[in-house]
Amino acid sequence: GGEGEQDRTVRRCVSRAPLGPLVGELPARLDVRVVRKQLPQGGGQIALDEDLSRRVEIFESLKRSVFPRLLEGLSDKRPLRIWVPGCASGEEVYSIAICLIEYLGERSTSIPIRIFGTDLSESAIEIARAGSYVEGIATQVSPERLRRFFIKEDSHYQIAKSIRDMCVFARHNVAQDPPFSRQDLVSCQNLLIYLEPLLQQRVIPSFHYALNPNGVLILGAAESIGPHSDLFTTLENAHGKVYVKKAVPTRSHYESMGERLPRPAEGPRFGPQPSIADAERLQNEA
Repeated sequence: GGEGEQDRTVRRCVSRAPLGPLVGELPARLDVRVVRKQLPQGGGQIALDEDLSRRVEIFESLKRSVFPRLLEGLSDKRPLRIWVPGCASGEEVYSIAICLIEYLGERSTSIPIRIFGTDLSESAIEIARAGSYVEGIATQVSPERLRRFFIKEDSHYQIAKSIRDMCVFARHNVAQDPPFSRQDLVSCQNLLIYLEPLLQQRVIPSFHYALNPNGVLILGAAESIGPHSDLFTTLENAHGKVYVKKAVPTRSHYESMGERLPRPAEGPRFGPQPSIADAERLQNEA
């Protein structure tokens, strides 16, 4: 509790919210006290990014290097699956969805897309499901994208239903709960820096386990795969911390660390937390 905890929450939201950098230009640095005033109690509807140039590079890498790679090995009927752990109030999930739709163009109607956003905070997940952002977003988003991907509602802009329908949000503890499975891309930007080193070393192998062969992992600028170079290799011609899964069994890696292999989150159902089916129902109702 207290202001220190609020600052940590705000800084986390600020570092995890690329909506602005994807679609427009903003001041490069922000005062946390200013951002906090824009956040309602219990979470943030829109948080601004601290490092815009890096965010822009990441989304350019998605279009130039990551999406073409993922679509190469995608069969006609299999959906493209993306997981954003630690998604906070959903900005990164929706930004990736918009980026992907823009990249696909006319092909977007023929390729099934499912983007999973997970976070430990139930209040953040509820905000993410609604996809409603304060009116000030109009100064950050281009008029063309506002028309195409947002709907004006009173003093807010809501992400269009066509985008929200491809995004599913659920509560999930990346450090404790089973990882998702059969993902093509895991985007975990600026979450690991909030975990203790020991937890970081557990999470990276779980991302390897979650990914399909040749799947891609994106980390934040201040993060790395650490000692797990046996599991991932750097993706060439990509800006930022972008890695490709190596064709090695995660099982042997876990066993070498003296740990049990996690059970994949097929549903997933995490104790009292909602299943993905429940999350999809809630998303449709949002």
